[in-house]
Amino acid sequence: MEKEKPGDITINTLKKEIKVRIYRYDPEKNIEYYQIFKIPKEMKVIDIIEYINKKYNTNIAIRYYCKIGKCRACYVLLNNKLVLSCQTFVTEDSIIKPYKKAIRDLVV
Repeated sequence: MEKEKPGDITINTLKKEIKVRIYRYDPEKNIEYYQIFKIPKEMKVIDIIEYINKKYNTNIAIRYYCKIGKCRACYVLLNNKLVLSCQTFVTEDSIIKPYKKAIRDLVV
């Protein structure tokens, strides 16, 4: 068995941190902006929103019901591609925004 040399990288020491820019809209103030968050690993879009809301206490609004792709309520644009947030993994730095005019954050 070969010993690791200084500078060698093994698969279990790699940690991929992903940056996501999330569209926000405050209807009371009529303000649109993006917030940038770091997430520790690849996960589905809906799980990212839940993770950020829990970790950062941000209350990003998104509409969803089933989380299994049947209700079709959770469409968003991920890097300008229409996706179901409950079915699509984010694997690289990305932009998440609503697919049409928002009522609040990602809710259309």
